[in-house]
Amino acid sequence: HAGLDNYATMEQMVEHLIVAHSCKTLNYVGGPADSQENLLRRQAYEDVLQRYGIPLENDRIWNESYEVESGVRAFIHFQEKHLLPDAFVCANDFVAMDLVKALNELGYSVPDDIWVCGFDDSQEASYFVPRLTSIHIHEQIMGYTAANLLMTRIEEPSLNYRTVYTETNLILRESTGD
Repeated sequence: HAGLDNYATMEQMVEHLIVAHSCKTLNYVGGPADSQENLLRRQAYEDVLQRYGIPLENDRIWNESYEVESGVRAFIHFQEKHLLPDAFVCANDFVAMDLVKALNELGYSVPDDIWVCGFDDSQEASYFVPRLTSIHIHEQIMGYTAANLLMTRIEEPSLNYRTVYTETNLILRESTGD
């Protein structure tokens, strides 16, 4: 398996918000509750909060889909419960961008009032206003690694299954005041 370490990558994002920005309330906007990548990202979110003594509040977690519209639905959920945070940690960029639009429509400013970060470092994240803090995934390297693993498996079918993680980078931009 060639992929990325969803846990360590999300851990880096959440820790940055707590350490660099002194965030005390962070809402998680994730993908499908049963998605393996979402489970790992959410676990990292929960573990980092615990590590820094921030109470875990299940009402601050929204799992739905990776679709754009889930950003607005998450915002409505949090707003109705009066749970707007210091920062929204989103499981992908499109959800994060939709959430920023919802915040702006109601008069909130990102990053002045609330920070928002995404995941995947989509092309749109770099020119969205404000430019979106995100996790960059090296897709070409991941593809190359997958092809090498496949070739190795074809040449030596008796080799054990293994996972190779591709490096990711935290890309700091305006949506978190960086």
